[in-house]
Amino acid sequence: MPGTPIDRPIIISGGSPLTMQQKHGWLRPVDHRTIVPESPDSTVTSVEVNSDGIQLQSLPFAGEQCGISFTFGDVHLAVQTDPKGQNLRIVALDGTNFGKHFQYEAGRFESISASPGLVFHNLCIHKGAVTHCIEPASGHTEIKIQYL
Repeated sequence: MPGTPIDRPIIISGGSPLTMQQKHGWLRPVDHRTIVPESPDSTVTSVEVNSDGIQLQSLPFAGEQCGISFTFGDVHLAVQTDPKGQNLRIVALDGTNFGKHFQYEAGRFESISASPGLVFHNLCIHKGAVTHCIEPASGHTEIKIQYL
């Protein structure tokens, strides 16, 4: 049963390995390149990026299209919504295949290859027509997507 956005964020964690988790789980992958969270038609309300406990970016959303794109090692991903900030999905870019790069275990996707020292690169948050790019941080970086 859907809860409030506070109790069900999507968390993309840039430790090694890269993980993507959501408290209430994921629907089955749409195809080999796309996964969706439970309640994909919910609306994104905010995106936060933190590194070693320091907030690098925090953006509120109120019905705007949300997009997040990044590279982590050899994985290229994008979080996408429709123009109203709904129908959230995570898409593997550049031919990346979830089955090739991730395993699903205990309610989370975890990258198969784990190399020490990997960080997010080309991390950008798209809010409507405005793009906010974040410099790579050397510490443990986490992207938190709240939605209701």
